[in-house]
Amino acid sequence: MSKYLFFPLFFCFSALGSSWQLQYGFEYFSTDKNFNDQGKSTDLNLSNQYEAYFQNFQLIYRYSKALRFHAGMDLDYGRSQDAVDERTNFRLTNVQIGSEYRLLSKWGRFTGGLEANISTYNFDNDTDEVILAEGSNEVYVYLSYSKSFAHRIGLFFETGYMSRDGGRSNLAKYKGEIQLITMPLILAAGIESFVSVTEDDLSNTPATKNNVTNRVNAGSYHFYSINPNRMDLLFWASYSFTPSFSVQAGYKKAVNGESTSEGESIFTNVYYSWGAVDYSNEALGFNGFRQEDDGNFTIVPDEYIEEDYFKDIEDEIEDQERKERKRKKKKRKRKKSIMDEF
Repeated sequence: MSKYLFFPLFFCFSALGSSWQLQYGFEYFSTDKNFNDQGKSTDLNLSNQYEAYFQNFQLIYRYSKALRFHAGMDLDYGRSQDAVDERTNFRLTNVQIGSEYRLLSKWGRFTGGLEANISTYNFDNDTDEVILAEGSNEVYVYLSYSKSFAHRIGLFFETGYMSRDGGRSNLAKYKGEIQLITMPLILAAGIESFVSVTEDDLSNTPATKNNVTNRVNAGSYHFYSINPNRMDLLFWASYSFTPSFSVQAGYKKAVNGESTSEGESIFTNVYYSWGAVDYSNEALGFNGFRQEDDGNFTIVPDEYIEEDYFKDIEDEIEDQERKERKRKKKKRKRKKSIMDEF
């Protein structure tokens, strides 16, 4: 029961802050194929199909420009169809807590993060329900880098390591994107990938898991598979209606893998920010923009912590001016002293 308590506590903590963001994500996934353990595409038997509707809610508290905390939950629906049965399932599957630290520099934005994914959805090999999630607790540690060039072209890279309990294999995860930034519209293309870097506890007896997925998931390996690997192509577009509100929509398709599903999905994310920093598009890879009185958008640079950067320059100029005033004052005093002697 204690694992549910962090939501009200986190909300109370966040309400005291001056800057936060609410995110809602929705993804529809569908498949009638698998990549087998040799990496070959194979159809599910007898026109079987597996589909799922994934929802994610996240609340982000910005403690400072660099440090932020977040909490979230997944609420999912799944359906499997085979020649005999149609199964459906709907429930809360995971809750998340995490933190991120961002370092801004003239070379780009560097980010390190940690997220704990706590499963509220458990099943065993006797389950007779559609599998909605992996059913394991996970810890994800990651590093990312992003940079925009002339505020028109953006690059984003992320790599991380995910540890999973319940005998699952641990994963190395990768992501890369290139973005075309034409505010208020952003277009992007990239890849997402994960690779098993440890062995599943049931690697030597794969039939144990295959019997379950064949029975309840129409044979799909989207979850509960042996040492899965997959790479997806990713395309998305976002539109910022205001500096505080933006919507993202995209398409994702698996292009290769092993012991995983071959499918495609469409997704959308909604971002709403308020407080001292209300840049809704921070989650999309760069800082934000201002909307002027005439309706035009002015992009806020992300390469420097600008107020600190320019403050240092202004302090240096002011110091030089102060020294110059002292020098001129001394020069006038010397000149006056010489004139007094005459």
